[in-house]
Amino acid sequence: MELFACFIDRLKETKDLESRRLYDTCIVSYGSNLRAGHGLQSLPALLTGGGIDRIKHGRLIIRPKEDTSLANYWLTLLQQSGVSTPKFPYSDGEVSEPLG
Repeated sequence: MELFACFIDRLKETKDLESRRLYDTCIVSYGSNLRAGHGLQSLPALLTGGGIDRIKHGRLIIRPKEDTSLANYWLTLLQQSGVSTPKFPYSDGEVSEPLG
């Protein structure tokens, strides 16, 4: 986590060609598949960056195990970042909680 925090700090310090902070224009997701089994349910993910205007920052979201799919999380990030795709493998819809 210290390395991740350092990475985020560097994104905040570094400017792009238009003098915007890289952090303000990117989407960073960090997570792990450390759990029992090989399913896509109930996996932790940390989401940060200003690349999606609708993301509400600074919150912990715990979704019910039976309907939480990591594929839905990836689908949400793709769609909100401007990628026009109706589906991500094994997804069945967007995750609404991180969005405003």
